[in-house]
Amino acid sequence: MSLQYVLNWLVPVGALFGLLGLQRFPQKERRAWALTHISLLATWAAVRIVAGPQWSAWVFALELLFVALPQRLVRHAAAAAMIPRWGRASTYARIAGWLHPFGSWPSQGRLVHALALWDAGQESLSRQQFERLTRDPEFRQHALLRPLGLSGQWEEMLSQLRAESGESRDEALLGRALGECGNIDALHHWAARINADRQLSELWKLSWLYVTVFSGLPEATRQLIRHGFPTMGDEMGTFWHASAQQCAGQWAAARVTWQRLGNSESYTLRSAAAQRLRCAGAGGAELQRSAPPAPETPAANREREARHALVEHVHTAIRTLAARTRPPKRPWFTYAVVFLNLGVFSVYHDWAGKLSQTEYGMLLFDAGALVVPLELANDESWRILTAGFLHFGPVHLAFNCFVTTVLGRSIETQLGPARTAWIYFSGVIGGNLWFMWFTEGPALVVGASGAVMALLGSQLTRVALEYRKRRTPQLLRPLFMLLLVMAVQIVFDINTEQVAGSVHLSGFAIGMFAGWLVMDARRNAAA
Repeated sequence: MSLQYVLNWLVPVGALFGLLGLQRFPQKERRAWALTHISLLATWAAVRIVAGPQWSAWVFALELLFVALPQRLVRHAAAAAMIPRWGRASTYARIAGWLHPFGSWPSQGRLVHALALWDAGQESLSRQQFERLTRDPEFRQHALLRPLGLSGQWEEMLSQLRAESGESRDEALLGRALGECGNIDALHHWAARINADRQLSELWKLSWLYVTVFSGLPEATRQLIRHGFPTMGDEMGTFWHASAQQCAGQWAAARVTWQRLGNSESYTLRSAAAQRLRCAGAGGAELQRSAPPAPETPAANREREARHALVEHVHTAIRTLAARTRPPKRPWFTYAVVFLNLGVFSVYHDWAGKLSQTEYGMLLFDAGALVVPLELANDESWRILTAGFLHFGPVHLAFNCFVTTVLGRSIETQLGPARTAWIYFSGVIGGNLWFMWFTEGPALVVGASGAVMALLGSQLTRVALEYRKRRTPQLLRPLFMLLLVMAVQIVFDINTEQVAGSVHLSGFAIGMFAGWLVMDARRNAAA
């Protein structure tokens, strides 16, 4: 099985799973991505028919260029905007728009560019860019409202947002405007509605941030930024923390922060800090406006209970995020088993030289490969384990080590080395035992594929159970990536005679069972 063969089949498998995973994109983007995947699939089929499979493997480069790279750039742009580094975010977003010139991505790049111009202090050029964006119906609202927020005209923004219909309204801007205008009750209603809608789960953390900031909860704000927004820059985090201090009446501490942010390289942060200082200097140091106490009525009591429940929900969410974002221990077991596989392969591969296939098989046997039914008679049961550290060739080794690294790191940081080792070696031993019991032979078995499939089955089960419980769009991407890896493995199994498919299937089944056991144990511990 050559690398060219692997790349050849990655194209159609990736395109098909890209089509199946369209629901992780917004509705307006799905048609554009469907067109991209179908075009790549058609190109791959045409090249394979006309020029042969040796050339169709090169279509994989197009998939990297027009699918993987723009999606990666958009994620980098979002991370840069959180720091904020709008110039870098603009570069990433515009390149992504050039590589994927469909849907809203080009306009999204122009919007980020307009924000970058504003952040650089080029306000007139930024307004010109916003003016051009008003010609795009999809971005007209953004182009009209963003300058209002950047210049501190929150009342005007709020009035325009309230005039918009529910589907076209920008919920993130609405929450910010409600908080900036001091409509705390309305902000709590908005946050409760956002948290009740799973389709808006990407806004959950943002709604928690607005609730903690504008409700005057500085410590909760600091914890939420630390655990919920790890890519947020120090200056941006300081801005929100000082805003919460100002809402809590800690005017002196907030004023010191605003004065310090007045020297920021970001024009956007300097302007926002100046607006906060003007507010404090005018005697309105609290961002939220004081409202008369509500009368003691059943409706008012229910309103207070709802607000209290929302704040408690936010505190619970922060504690959950803190538990998830504790500095993970290094996945030493995963690294150790990968380096052990590489080291063993380097030793016996150097001995192989130019051996024939039969001689190479004898070398693997001497190194500890499993041969059926010989071990059943000779009681060399140790080969059931040692065969998991031997591989037929560099492609076989590279694929197993790559998948072990990706899946093992994720599993070990969540479950620890002991459970990861249990899943890994259960796949090796269980897969080889299954092969021995249900195969007449003769056959020679090597490879960590049983362990790899056990890791895959365990992770797939855990992610699927989490998605069944929470049904958030953020879980769709890892779920489809796991399904993609499984599909690639199935294609290899079908098209490669040397593959012991029963080892893969049994390892996968063992991993699924192990994943279910782990999730069940964690549920019982939580109960």
